[in-house]
Amino acid sequence: MSNSFHIGDSVTQYGDHNIGIAKSQAPTEAGANLETLLEAVRLLREHVPEEDQQVLDDALETIEAEPSSPNGAVRRALASIAGIASMVGTVGVPVIEAVQGVRAALGS
Repeated sequence: MSNSFHIGDSVTQYGDHNIGIAKSQAPTEAGANLETLLEAVRLLREHVPEEDQQVLDDALETIEAEPSSPNGAVRRALASIAGIASMVGTVGVPVIEAVQGVRAALGS
């Protein structure tokens, strides 16, 4: 699985006589929330039937294709993940929380 988040140097320069570079190794909020979601879904997969595992895999594929886009496909994928997580009880709570974190980071 891959994602398209940029982690590294970010330089913004205004005017003359600028010195310095803003260094950041911390992932973006959306990137951190996405990683949390990916890990939670990996753990959830062990507790759901095979057909639900496929739904989870498809949803993650959709999210990873355009992770920072709050488009309809991403929202539907997040809803699918949350729906499956809600059906398995307390095991799904971390996944639901991770979905909410991703949605908040995307502003959706």
